[in-house]
Amino acid sequence: SKTSEVFVVSGMPCLKNLRGFRGVRNAMPQKPPRFSWCPECHASKTSEVFVVSGIRGKSRTAHKIGPTKSNVLQKTGTRLFRIFIRGNEMLEVREIHTYYDLSHILFGVSLRISKGEIVCLLGRNGAGKSTTMKSIMGLTPPREGNIWFGGEDITGRKPYLNARQGIAYVPDDRRVFADLTVGENLEISERKSQEISAWDKEKVYDFFPPLRNIDSRKAGFLSGGEQQMLTIGRALMTNPELLLLDEPTEGLAPLMVKMLEEQIIRLRDAGLTVLLAEQNQQVALRLSSRAYVIDNGMICYHGSIEELNADKEVRRKYLLI
Repeated sequence: SKTSEVFVVSGMPCLKNLRGFRGVRNAMPQKPPRFSWCPECHASKTSEVFVVSGIRGKSRTAHKIGPTKSNVLQKTGTRLFRIFIRGNEMLEVREIHTYYDLSHILFGVSLRISKGEIVCLLGRNGAGKSTTMKSIMGLTPPREGNIWFGGEDITGRKPYLNARQGIAYVPDDRRVFADLTVGENLEISERKSQEISAWDKEKVYDFFPPLRNIDSRKAGFLSGGEQQMLTIGRALMTNPELLLLDEPTEGLAPLMVKMLEEQIIRLRDAGLTVLLAEQNQQVALRLSSRAYVIDNGMICYHGSIEELNADKEVRRKYLLI
């Protein structure tokens, strides 16, 4: 179209509020449109709508008009060129359906995680927690639905590309390289970063001091707790923005579980976003700010930790053995 229209260029939550209005087009381009930010309007980090005004091909400036409302089109007027929605969501999973061959495993799973947040995914064995993690990482791509990371659609993208993008996955079975030493396991996964706070082997050893003493030991001879520390350390070596932790406390001694709890809190305080899949409810609820409960491949509950603790019926129905 060569006429002046409204374009939604990002699939953020506000998109649903714009559906049904004439002139709204969901363009979803590969790159954001070229424009300059209005310095005063660019300060907000919350999900807002920015109006990019100007003529096609001319200079454009983005101005904030606030959250989307029913009269958003009337507010913007005829000079509106595009709407750019900027939010603080790190990850958004929308109505994904995942299969193993002909077996339908996930049925319309949706969840959302903001930057710097720890969110837990709770459920019994076989409920779909690990499959959700693998779908996000790209190991079992969904056949339907979308996965957005940092405002970009990564549905169906290869796992190594997602790792480069900033997603790290810690599987429930650890999968260390048994024939390599602890140090070699860390070195082969290192992703260089120019940031001062970037993770390297020394920083991982500072984070998990027991690993420093076994640097030259083959990973196949480590205990379960040592392997778990190594697996998390190996994920951190990729300098991720989002960490997917799949049942990190499974099979560990209580002392090791407590130590891992403390380290996960340190990761959150350092600004890392974490999606935690756990069967250990006590640990997950202590660490997280929000919870999703999955059962038979469907999200059956979502709310704050306080709301979940108060809802005995949900915990009895979906979480008790």
